[in-house]
Amino acid sequence: MRVLVTRPAGDGEITSAALVAAGHVPIPAPVLAVRPVPADLDPRDWRGIVATSRHAVRAIFRRTDVADWLGLPILCVGEATATAARNAGFRTVVEGGGDVATLVETMVPEDWPAPLLYPCGEVVSIDLPAALAKRGVTVERRVVYAADVLPTLSPEAEIALLGRAVDGAVFYSPRSVKGFAAQVRAARLEARLGGLTAWCMSDAIATAAKAAGFGHIRVAAEKTGESLIATIAAPQ
Repeated sequence: MRVLVTRPAGDGEITSAALVAAGHVPIPAPVLAVRPVPADLDPRDWRGIVATSRHAVRAIFRRTDVADWLGLPILCVGEATATAARNAGFRTVVEGGGDVATLVETMVPEDWPAPLLYPCGEVVSIDLPAALAKRGVTVERRVVYAADVLPTLSPEAEIALLGRAVDGAVFYSPRSVKGFAAQVRAARLEARLGGLTAWCMSDAIATAAKAAGFGHIRVAAEKTGESLIATIAAPQ
């Protein structure tokens, strides 16, 4: 399959390599550009970290005082974030099942010592501090990165869509679907969406893809990158 990879730089290369290994042809089509946001943080103020994005882990890793952070336990929403944390050198990494709901309901004990740091982007899909406050856990949000929507399609994506030389796109967030749809409209290629498949990490992403006008929608059996890529070749 010829697959548009809508992830930001860095993440996109990881997904592209996995697609090639699975026999597919990746086409770079980034929707978001991630940039760091300066944050005044002191590791001595926290008793742990809750991470829902590998970009948050990378933001901590880029800090000049990174060595002072690595002794804190880090609770990660899923495999990708946990892998990033281990690669960064965190010594205590707790890996969740891939969704924030599970993290809120089961991963953070009610007697966890406060406060926990929630490093995140400017745009979040869930109010994690409020959700955990209901369980008596104190979490403080700090913005450490931003993900800006790119206004136009990549040249490779535009050429593929113009020539109908693409089968679909992989999506990891509803925001990426909406941003991609905006890029397609800006290029006046929205008529192409009806012939494409959107391979989606979750039902929420699939809902966004349906609203965007994709003709075919597939949802991964599990919320992992491996499962999403396996969905591309899975029988309808």
